[in-house]
Amino acid sequence: MITRIIGILCAFFLLSFPSDAAERLTTAQIKALAPGTYVGTWKNKLQLNLRLLPNGTVAGTVDGVHRSGTWYASDGNLCLVFKILIFEKTKCGAIVRDGRWLIGYYNKKGQPRIRLRATEMAKA
Repeated sequence: MITRIIGILCAFFLLSFPSDAAERLTTAQIKALAPGTYVGTWKNKLQLNLRLLPNGTVAGTVDGVHRSGTWYASDGNLCLVFKILIFEKTKCGAIVRDGRWLIGYYNKKGQPRIRLRATEMAKA
């Protein structure tokens, strides 16, 4: 019984964090994401379509609603600054590259909140 519980806990721990194949991006690598257009999800449910520009602006849609703000890289984190109603929010988080996916903003349970991939337009 104890062996089974330890096995389950180990499996949970291993699945909660990025795989060994994932590479955490440096500040310079995050800055190099611009210019770029990305699609993906926030919290595995909201559809994202974002365009990062070298001048620090970000624009796109979140579940079809247009949003804009600014972005910057700091201490190996991608920071997004946006307004919700009249309040300005800044969210910063580590980003890892896992294949063609950019994954990050891990919650306390070790689950990624953001999952993005470059669109074909961004590669051109």
